[in-house]
Amino acid sequence: VDGALSLVRERRPCVLFVQVELAEDSPGPLRLIADLSRELPDVPIVAVSDVKLNDADRVQWAAALFDLGARLALFPPLTQPVLEDAASGLMAAAIRRTIGDAPGAKPSAPKPKPRRKPAEPVIDLADEELHE
Repeated sequence: VDGALSLVRERRPCVLFVQVELAEDSPGPLRLIADLSRELPDVPIVAVSDVKLNDADRVQWAAALFDLGARLALFPPLTQPVLEDAASGLMAAAIRRTIGDAPGAKPSAPKPKPRRKPAEPVIDLADEELHE
């Protein structure tokens, strides 16, 4: 854990992929995710499992990994394009956070807010008890 933390501190920006062994009783990878997200919150962590889980267990493990600090939790079936997309997307975002946009690049325009149709009713859940 300490070796991984020192390596990530030295080489930034970076994205860290951590293989989590959910079927084993090994807290090392989970401790690494928690420690790194606490000490270096700008480093994106991808938790990768090779254990096939049913939907309910996958949701519970994903929530636990997110609570520990993982940005993504990936479960089988995994393909190379999925891993490549995760790495390139998170690395591009980490580079933008570290050095900003490339020199000469046009600043990205803010996305326009979706417009609500004037006749569209608005439901205010705070006033829901008034309509009962």
